[in-house]
Amino acid sequence: MGRKSVWKRQSRLLELTASPLDSYREKGFNSFSRYNPHIKLTIHTSGYKNLPVPAEYQRSRDKFYEYLIDARNQANLWSTHVTFTMTQGVFQVFRRRLSLEDAIRFSQALPPCLRALFVEQWDVTEKQKPFEDLQTMTQEVRNLRPDHNFSTDNAIKDVAWALRKHVDETVFDRVLDTLPPEAKAFWSIDNR
Repeated sequence: MGRKSVWKRQSRLLELTASPLDSYREKGFNSFSRYNPHIKLTIHTSGYKNLPVPAEYQRSRDKFYEYLIDARNQANLWSTHVTFTMTQGVFQVFRRRLSLEDAIRFSQALPPCLRALFVEQWDVTEKQKPFEDLQTMTQEVRNLRPDHNFSTDNAIKDVAWALRKHVDETVFDRVLDTLPPEAKAFWSIDNR
């Protein structure tokens, strides 16, 4: 009879040992399966405890939906679907005005689902744009899926207000302090 899988809790290594491998290949087998009696599997896991999924990921879907509701209500929109497009447009407009390094640093201050939306459909080869007046950038927000985009005149400020409610503002402001001054103004909720 062949050897069965053996689990050991002694170190942090994953070790796969085939024995006798040569005779196995001589018989014409090209792949291993868990039913192969010639495979001894040793998984070492000591030092690891059952680590929980970080809290920010456990309820990320719920937190994202809470954000969409807050942004929808702030913008006085009728649907979270419309709010999703508005948020994606604001993120893309902002992202186009940052270097790759700055955009990644900014994304780290966002909750998981908003972070994913920030980097979605990112063309990292796109040329960086300068910050412009709010009206011009808001029109750029509306250019995302224009036939289905109902972003408000205050879309950037509406998203900024809702976003600030769902991030750690101390961390968020600390990250904004490392970015160009126009970036901090972009996410300011003053002078609505």
